[in-house]
Amino acid sequence: MSEADLGRIGELLVKQVRAPSIEEARNLLLGQVNGEDAARVRGTLAGVEDEALAKFAALVPELVDQVVHNLCVFLEAVFVKYGVIKSAFAF
Repeated sequence: MSEADLGRIGELLVKQVRAPSIEEARNLLLGQVNGEDAARVRGTLAGVEDEALAKFAALVPELVDQVVHNLCVFLEAVFVKYGVIKSAFAF
């Protein structure tokens, strides 16, 4: 796998996983999503003040970034194990 391939995977992760995840989580926190999960979240957050909710919503990108980072570390380990790449630092 080339450096360009890894770069493209990173680009796709940002566009198709990170960005939509951040938007969906913020919408969920702000009550802009319908469904059973959204109703449960709204019930859980019913007593939370708007200021506290806004502070938590501001943390969403950092939380998502940590999940994406963990996914990348996992994928690197799998790719190395199965010989797709030697390591993330040796293209």
